[in-house]
Amino acid sequence: MCNDTLELLRIKDENIKYINQEIDVIIKGKKATVVNAVLTYKPSACYCCGVKNEGQIHKHGKRVSRITLLKTQGYNTYLNLAKQRFKCLECNGTFTAKTSIVDESCFISRCVTQKVIEEATKVKTEIDTAEDNCISPSTVSRIRTKRLIHYELNPFNCLPEHIAMDEFKSVKNVTGSMSFIL
Repeated sequence: MCNDTLELLRIKDENIKYINQEIDVIIKGKKATVVNAVLTYKPSACYCCGVKNEGQIHKHGKRVSRITLLKTQGYNTYLNLAKQRFKCLECNGTFTAKTSIVDESCFISRCVTQKVIEEATKVKTEIDTAEDNCISPSTVSRIRTKRLIHYELNPFNCLPEHIAMDEFKSVKNVTGSMSFIL
């Protein structure tokens, strides 16, 4: 199998294997490119109970997630990722394979999240940002609130403790004939 498509999409996780791609698929009323891939590996330990994998963890089917990626050539791009499910025979717990391209229980890639954060510095509405990144405006708002909470500035934290103010007569043609200086 050829992984050139994954390289073009900047997907560097070695556990993801390319299957095929579908072009001009209609998703949410728009043409899109869909890349199908599989995520599987041998886990070192159970995520539920922590027991080392010495044959106690078995493959337990797959779960397909449609992950939103950045647009390519102006088309919405999605990754249909079949994530391997595992079952631990010690605790009877199940868990899903994890990848670095998307957060756990999330269907928006980290690249899209990063682009939304970068676009927060520009004068752009949330609706425009959402359309450019194939996500909803409420998702843009949620990403900004979640990620930018550390960067909130309070204008009262920036003011000095003491401010000197003065009024003076500067020129005759000023309205009210007084000027103000800080």
